[in-house]
This record gives sequence, C-alpha cells and structure tokens, in this order.
Amino acid sequence: MLMMGLKRNTLWLATWLFAFFKFLITAFIFTMALFIPFTNNGAVFLVSNWFCFFIFLLSYGVALISLGFFMGALFSTSTSAAVATGGVTFLMFIPYRFLQINGSSTPYGAKILCSLFPPVSLALGLETLGNWEIAGEGVQFSNFFTPISTTNPTNFGTQMVMLLMDTLLYFLLGLYVDTIRPGQWGIPKPWNFFCMPSYWSPPKKNQVDASNEMITENPLEQKLPSGVSKESGFRLRNLVKEFEDKGKDKPFRAVDNLSIDAYQNEITVLLGPNGAGKSTTINMMSGMLVADTGTCEVGGHNITTNPWAARAKFGYCPQFDALLQQLTGRETLYLYARLRGVPEKVLPKMVDNLIELVGIKQYAERPSSTYSGGNKRKLSVAIALTGYPRVTIMDEPSCGLDPGARRQLWSVILSVMKTGASVLLTSHSMEETAALCDELAIMVNGRLRCIGGQQHLKTKFGKGVEIEVQLTEGGNAEDAQKEIMSKLPFMELKEVNQSFISFRAATGVQLSTLFKELQATKKAGIIAGYTVDQPTLEQIFIDLTGIEEK
Repeated sequence: MLMMGLKRNTLWLATWLFAFFKFLITAFIFTMALFIPFTNNGAVFLVSNWFCFFIFLLSYGVALISLGFFMGALFSTSTSAAVATGGVTFLMFIPYRFLQINGSSTPYGAKILCSLFPPVSLALGLETLGNWEIAGEGVQFSNFFTPISTTNPTNFGTQMVMLLMDTLLYFLLGLYVDTIRPGQWGIPKPWNFFCMPSYWSPPKKNQVDASNEMITENPLEQKLPSGVSKESGFRLRNLVKEFEDKGKDKPFRAVDNLSIDAYQNEITVLLGPNGAGKSTTINMMSGMLVADTGTCEVGGHNITTNPWAARAKFGYCPQFDALLQQLTGRETLYLYARLRGVPEKVLPKMVDNLIELVGIKQYAERPSSTYSGGNKRKLSVAIALTGYPRVTIMDEPSCGLDPGARRQLWSVILSVMKTGASVLLTSHSMEETAALCDELAIMVNGRLRCIGGQQHLKTKFGKGVEIEVQLTEGGNAEDAQKEIMSKLPFMELKEVNQSFISFRAATGVQLSTLFKELQATKKAGIIAGYTVDQPTLEQIFIDLTGIEEK
C-alpha cells in the first residue's frame, strides 16, 4: 500500500484509530462492570461519576497504544516488540512504589515527572479516586481538578491530562523513530529531517545533477540514434546495494553499478538467473530498499529524496500476490484507486474498465480469498494499473497463468505501453520476453551483462546462425556431415541425431554462400531438407549467464 500512494503517517494514524476503537469497547465494558451493582453489596465504586472514570480509563488506553507504537518502531519483529512492551510497562510502574513509600513528602513536581510513565499516572489517578470514595463524595466533574487535601495536591484531572500528554509524546516518538529507521523495508531520513526546508516544502521535481551521469564510456549503456529524443520513464544510475554476508569479511554485493534507462511507450524486460539482483533492483526502484550509492528516478522524481512523488508515478505488481482477503475484487480496486487519489466521479468507470481489461468480471463481487491463483494474479495486475500510472513495474506477472490467460495478459501489457507508459517486466519465460520486449536487459551476479533490442542482442552476442539438416530416408549421417563440412568449412558441428544434424555457422558468414551450398547438397540427394535460424534469446541468455558465472 505504501508503494501505491499510502503515506506512512496515514498508515500510522489509521492503525492507531483501529486500536483505539477496540479499546473503547473494552473500557466501556470494564467501567460498567465496576459501576453496576451485580450483588447486594453494591458496585465497586458507589458515589463516583461513571463517565469520569470511563474517560480516565480511555486516556490510559490510548497512552498504552501510543507506547506500543513507539516500542514497535524500535524492534524489527512483532514478537520481540510485544515482549519488550510488556517488560517496559512493568518497569514503568516501579517509580510509583517509591512515591508510595515517601508519601506526602514527595514533591509534587516529582509526581508530575513520574506521570510521564502511563502506569504511574494510572496508579496516581486510581489512588485519588479511592480517596474521594472514602471521603463519600467520589470523583465528579465538579471536583475533577480539586486536590483531595491540602497536603496532597494530586488530583484526578491532572493525571488524565498527563495520560493525554503521554499519548501525544509516545505517538510522536514512535513516528520519529519509524521515520529515521523504518526497518528492513523503507527509506530512512536523517535524524534532523524536520529541520530541513525540503521536509516542509518538498521539491516538485528533482533535477538530475550531471555528476550522477556515467562519466566513463560504458559499452552496456543504451544510446539513442542521433536526432532521436525520448522521455524517460525511469532512470537508474550507478546503483549499488550490499548486504552483510555472515561468516565472511566482505559484504555481498547484490547489485553492482547498475545503470538503465527505460523510456515511455516501451517495454523493458529484465532477465537474469536466480540471485542475479532483479528483485533487489525492483525493491530499490520502489523505495523499499535504499541504494548504498547511485540514484534512481521514477517519472522524473528521485525515489530516495522524494519517494511520495515518485510512487505517485508508478504502479507495482509484486512477484507474490498481496491481497486483502476479505475484500472483493471490485472493493480492492476501489481502495487502491482512492489511495492513488483518483477522483470519485471517474472511479466507477475506471474500476469497470480494469475488471474488464484483466478478465475477472464474473468474479469481481467475490472475496479475493476465493480466487484461484490465476485470478489473484490478474487482480494484482489490475491493482498495478490503477490510476493508469506513467511507469508500471511487474515482477513475473504471468506466473501461474494458463496459456490463454497469459496471452490475454500480454495484450493488456501491450495496450498499457501504447498509452504512453513505461513498463518494466521481469520474467523467466523467453516466449514472453520475445513477445513483449522493446529493450532486453540481462543481469548476472548483480551486474548488467547486456542491454538492447532483441535483434541488436542477437547480432552482437549471437554466435552466427543455427543450421539443422534433415537426412534422407536411410541416409548416412557421417557421409552427410563430411559432405557439408567439405563445402562449408566454417561450419561447427553441434549435435548429431538419427535423422538430423545440427551445425552452427560463425558470425559474419555470407548467407548467400550458405544457402547455395545447402541447396546443392539437397539437390544431390544427400539431405532431405534444412532450416537456418538466428540464435534464440534463450541461447543468448544461456551463453551470457554461463560466461559470467564461469
């Protein structure tokens, strides 16, 4: 949701309010249990105003919620945060015991200071409530801020105010910690981010400094023909990302000096074996990971310095479906469309178009938990296209789809590209790559091995042409091989089967000579037929990744 336009502050506030309403019900039930006389002995509190106690208890609850948020920001897992919060809450109660021991000799200022711990403030408030009950008056709105005696200035209202102050204090502390250290996924800001002018007036568009450009000549870098100008969808420059490698002195470099430009009206396919750095690259582009060095721009905005503006420009389809299981497909699209700021007046039409586009119309009113794997994938693609973003990132979008649905998805992706979007696609399917890509980038061991159009890569990295010869019925493979090799000595034998022989011709061979000799061999009755093909993308991929790994 963060990548689809949800701001972190909004996420915090929504989660806080959800916890608040749950505690609201708990506090009301607990209050009724204390003020309703269930036995002949009467209620626990006889004379106090129940609503005064209710709002006091509610104040303690919201203070605990904020404390829990603050503790959660300090830890990376919910289990460790829950254990630590329980321990800290217990420790926070200890100062109250010292206040009890000292009694009336404790300075009032010390009590106020200790009330910054919610359990202490709760205990002091309940102590005051008990004293008013003993006095026969109970806590009322009329004596809310009145001390119980001249020797004990503590009052019920002040403790409730302190709990509300605790709520604000711990909420802001949690928000601050979460901003400067968001954990594994997120972009940390400097500790003094709130002092920077850019925080209060973020830049509308980041201008790339010339120092971020590749200074040295890079044979892998894309070059546009002279006189041709394209608008960039996203731009990666010298991206480097390292992770700690346990048991080794040097860190593991997942992405190594990666530079790619992707333009509007183009589909860029990112290929690579497992562990090549594709997912890490996408995580840096989406702002879930921070690059150690280098810059990443999406729609003209730097994802590190201005993530919200950059995320407003792109849609993202993750490798694994992350859906809210209780919502229907239509409700899911409405949710993400509103997060992206799509105007309400165009929402119904846009959602209907997306449902029709990806082919889930008959399932749109069903909860996504009932969807098949293929339909969940289609819904994830529809989410990525919500709001018709300028840049669309799809991580293996056709995974789990049947052949018919896969080809329908290809049509969707092509139609999105034709609207002016820039599409980045990762895939393990060479058929999909051949059908969709305008630009193909191959990564191996975190480095960009090659980039360019299909024909360009075949010409540059393909090892000549592939020839497959079909033997005549009863023909001898060895004789046919000798005959062909004598006429075409530049041929390299690849494979011999019972009825077929495969050759590879070196790069730069004259095709006219090749066809002339093969045709003559066929007329002589030595072979029954032949085919001549360029090397496939799969062969180029295998060759490049094999060389790099060696």
